[in-house]
Amino acid sequence: MFIKTPKMVIMPNFLKISFYTMLAVSVSILSPKNTKEITLATSLPLKLGLEVAGTDISAGMTTIINKVNKTGGIGGKIPLKILMENDSNKIEASRDNFISMFEKSKIVTGCLGPDVLLSSLSLIKQKKVSPIFCASGDVLFRDSPKEALFFRPPIAFEVKALLDYAIDVKLRTKIAVFYEESLFGSSGLKAAEHYLKSKGMKIVVSDSYPKNSISIISAVKKISREAPSVILCIAHALPAYNFIRQIINENLADCLFLGVGEMFPIQQMIRKSRGIELVLSSVTPNPFLSKLKVVEEYRKDMATFFPNRKLSPLSLEAYLAMQLMVSGLEKIDLEEDNFVPKLIGLLQYHKPKDFDLDLKFDSVNNCLQGGVWININPDVEWEVKKQAEPVGQDVKLLETAQAAERDNRKDV
Repeated sequence: MFIKTPKMVIMPNFLKISFYTMLAVSVSILSPKNTKEITLATSLPLKLGLEVAGTDISAGMTTIINKVNKTGGIGGKIPLKILMENDSNKIEASRDNFISMFEKSKIVTGCLGPDVLLSSLSLIKQKKVSPIFCASGDVLFRDSPKEALFFRPPIAFEVKALLDYAIDVKLRTKIAVFYEESLFGSSGLKAAEHYLKSKGMKIVVSDSYPKNSISIISAVKKISREAPSVILCIAHALPAYNFIRQIINENLADCLFLGVGEMFPIQQMIRKSRGIELVLSSVTPNPFLSKLKVVEEYRKDMATFFPNRKLSPLSLEAYLAMQLMVSGLEKIDLEEDNFVPKLIGLLQYHKPKDFDLDLKFDSVNNCLQGGVWININPDVEWEVKKQAEPVGQDVKLLETAQAAERDNRKDV
């Protein structure tokens, strides 16, 4: 079962993309004793600047789904079907989507950022849905290995790798942070504060922008006054793009700019238009140059199913996670009434044949992938930074997230 031809979205040139129907995926068993198909229901940000990230994830997962369906589906006999709902990166919309779909859906996967998880906390606690391989690095459900499982490590791993690069490689220590006013942004800020404190250092200045906005002028003024030598951005692509364009005009063109992997769509644009080197973290190896067999297969499959779509770390992450998911589904009995706990347990230690990316289940952080790659330039191989020890959870941040969910949720 293949995806229909996408419609084009009018965006700035560097953000022009196509809509593909895939992001937060859930599995529905139509009948425990007669599994005719697996339905994938999506909650996808289609507006407000996150289209590139959402459709990158969509393309990566859809590539695996198309490939599986070409051979008959799961186990060669159970086809996959895709449904999609837009959430515009808003927690209220995510919540409404899950209220409408949870009776059919047992597994949530691929969601970008914490809002889908935050919106469905009550459903997860009631064990009506289970998050598996959500593209979220915040603290939610990192302490629940029986209820959830992540592919990517916590955002603290990315922050640590980027700060180590600034301090140890570039020998710069005057560090500022630009972040989003959200659980995504505050998780990154707290991680930076915690790690710098452990090294006897501190952030010289930090400021934020409102979620789902590009209001960055206040942050530009506040951060530029302190003249930092490093600015770490915990932000999405469009607001980060506007922030960097503005702040380099404040005598900060020589500043070292660091960013999390969500900023990949602007990396080359910033470099070519303003001559600024933007160093990013990545939870995958280089999608263009890695010689791993599984990445070579990703490039081949993307060329087959999405020949006009650019490769990216997010589509590679989604491809890898969905490949693991499909392999796990093929190993369990889908006709059982509640197969999800067995699936989570299996995925913690199971890898498909020829899946040569190094994975190891981290029970502290509830993830399979513990490495972070430093993306200096997509045209060169990236160096991987393995974590020497697990990064713990920020309990206060988790409590804040849960309080926010209680304030916003509806009864389900």
